[in-house]
Amino acid sequence: VSQLRTLLYQVLGSGSLALVVGLIGRWYISGKMMEPLKIISTTASNISATNLAERIDTTNLDAELVELTTALNASLDRLEAAFQRQSRFTADAGHELRTPLAILHTNLELALSRPRKEEEFREIITYCLQSSSKMRSLIDALLMLARADAGQLQANFIPLDLRSVVQTSIQQHLSK
Repeated sequence: VSQLRTLLYQVLGSGSLALVVGLIGRWYISGKMMEPLKIISTTASNISATNLAERIDTTNLDAELVELTTALNASLDRLEAAFQRQSRFTADAGHELRTPLAILHTNLELALSRPRKEEEFREIITYCLQSSSKMRSLIDALLMLARADAGQLQANFIPLDLRSVVQTSIQQHLSK
């Protein structure tokens, strides 16, 4: 009986030791396996609208993860390019809207700066209406682009007399 008890303790002791070693080994190996995923997750968490330049490093990753991270990095490249285009467009649109607004404002201040004849007022108001129409056209174009982005726009192409557009633009800039 004492030998059986000793054998039981040895089996229990070696089984417990094997269990502890197995758990520690499992913990270590799973930690090593999860390390690349943690790196990917951390890098992805650092990416935001203001920080789109960061990419996931693929040098120390397994082949299966390299394919995934390459696809993610390509998506980030496209997203960053889209944000840059949107930023440029917003700046350009602001500039394009500011020009006719400045013309409108300046002419209205000029009209009020001193007493004028009716014909002078008509001339200034006509010019202001032209600037206002230009601004409205720009706003309509922006709204059209917003509808196009939302997939709610069908394209209708119409001929455009480029000569009149250029002449109007030249007239506006020369009259400044």
